[in-house]
Amino acid sequence: MEIRAARRRFGIRCAAALAACLPAASAFAAQWWIVSASGDQSPRYSVFADEDSIRTFDNPDPAGGRQLAAIEMKVVREDGTDAVEETHVYQIDCQQRKLRVAALFKHPRRTRELSYDGSSFYRVPRGTASVELSNARSAQWETPHAHFQQQAVLFVCEPDMRTRDGLFGQLSIGDRDPVSLVVTTWDVQSESRLRGASQEATP
Repeated sequence: MEIRAARRRFGIRCAAALAACLPAASAFAAQWWIVSASGDQSPRYSVFADEDSIRTFDNPDPAGGRQLAAIEMKVVREDGTDAVEETHVYQIDCQQRKLRVAALFKHPRRTRELSYDGSSFYRVPRGTASVELSNARSAQWETPHAHFQQQAVLFVCEPDMRTRDGLFGQLSIGDRDPVSLVVTTWDVQSESRLRGASQEATP
């Protein structure tokens, strides 16, 4: 329970810090929310959901709930000196509290490099995402295991929870990519830690 509460608090703090960096969203922009994050633990990760991507539709199968919903999410995590980004598209059965993967986009890795002045930055690679599409009609429904998958089900199925109890944090960044924002934040934090360690080592 304490870990879950800490995750909630971190999500709100992270959302507030990121939202303060950019202007408010326009009426036609994506509505990004941070739904899960690892905080200062290593490896770090953050997961975002686009509220505007939620689409409900009738379940064509006789089994399960009468209505399903689809949602698009961004998952970004550190992998050594790289930032790894994926876009997940889920179908969610709110009645059964289960989900299945409709599509998975694996984006090119962002590699952390040093600039001429000794500072670091993530190089954004050229290229397109590799795409894995599933036949959602035949895909297996699964009970969500990962924390961000549990949060995705809650985000879609309990909309009132989005503004209650600090479970999620809204990012007022318009249709900008939240992944670029969080990777930049990670880089700044890493630089700050490196500078701090360097100062401590200086006699």
